[in-house]
Amino acid sequence: MHTQDKKLLRMIRESQIPSLFVVNKWDTMKSQWKERAYKDDLRYDLAEMAHLPIVLASAKTGFHVAKIFENIWDLIKRQRKISTSKLNQFLQEIQKNRDPRIARKGTKIGKRRTQTQFLKYFYLVQIAERPMKFQIFCNAPHLVPKDEKRFLENQLRKHFLLEGLPLEMSFRRKKSA
Repeated sequence: MHTQDKKLLRMIRESQIPSLFVVNKWDTMKSQWKERAYKDDLRYDLAEMAHLPIVLASAKTGFHVAKIFENIWDLIKRQRKISTSKLNQFLQEIQKNRDPRIARKGTKIGKRRTQTQFLKYFYLVQIAERPMKFQIFCNAPHLVPKDEKRFLENQLRKHFLLEGLPLEMSFRRKKSA
């Protein structure tokens, strides 16, 4: 993938607009590639944007042109409010099926050792629909690593069928009652 393509993808990601990836002139490439293999290679190159739906089309022959519009309509329909109860069930499942993540390791100070701090997620809410924004309340929002954020975002996309939709996740400390 060229530098210009990467810049364009970054601009698309920052714009927070639902998107799909259309590969035109598929009729000229069909003999060299299998659809599945080409899509897999493209997803690998897309990296952070690998969640985008991919349509292989040909404007010349009309191959899959209708699928482009079907996918656009599908993206619009999937931007919706997700109930807080469903989001929190999802969050509980994630925590139940996964070992707790260490936020800060305990360190030795003299003869004493500080306690290891684990990330604990309390609840998840959706704060906006377009673009979809979510807020996770946890014990150490400033210590949530980038890969953990990406993992949670990917799981959210998979569980609620949000591929192609821009998601924004923020972490906040749960306020004491």
